[in-house]
Amino acid sequence: MKKGIRNAVFIILTLCLVFLYAHIAKCHNVYDPDIDASDHQSVSCYHSGPVAQRFISVEENLDAVRIKCRIVGNVEKVDVHFVLTETESGKEVASGTVSGKNFQNGKFAQFPFDRISGCKGKEYEILLDSKGETEENLINFCYQAGVEEDTAMYVDGVPKEGTLILKMVIQRFDLETFCVLLIFVAYIVVFMKFLYGLFR
Repeated sequence: MKKGIRNAVFIILTLCLVFLYAHIAKCHNVYDPDIDASDHQSVSCYHSGPVAQRFISVEENLDAVRIKCRIVGNVEKVDVHFVLTETESGKEVASGTVSGKNFQNGKFAQFPFDRISGCKGKEYEILLDSKGETEENLINFCYQAGVEEDTAMYVDGVPKEGTLILKMVIQRFDLETFCVLLIFVAYIVVFMKFLYGLFR
């Protein structure tokens, strides 16, 4: 009886912990991930003016976007201001500033904002503009050659033949992560029981 209660408690606690762990930052790529990263090109606001990317949200909510960047020199005194607009209505739905201290060379930088709901199927544009850059200290935004379906890229207001290396970010429960982790935990439990039985 006690063993049954102990097993039931273990299963409930495991399910709860796995459920909590499965709440992740789910990302959806706007770019083509099959294109080799070595083929990515770069554009900076310092040399070219504000950079903008349009994309269509594939989920109901939107919590942030991530953009791959390359840095030159020391960008601690650089700030990147962003504005997110719903293109159909022209309404600004989010804005903010990300310090250069949060950028790492060759990594994705996050541009967070308060959750936007009712996004699915709507087109948005994120506009990026850097302040405090110099010739020796600047941030480059990575992009691929070619325009992905339902996207558009602009540099200083002029259409650009490319697509920013950008991800949409949604904080939510992910069923795939939940199932994979649950299978992994079950495997560990079965394996430990097998070892225990083997060396009894």
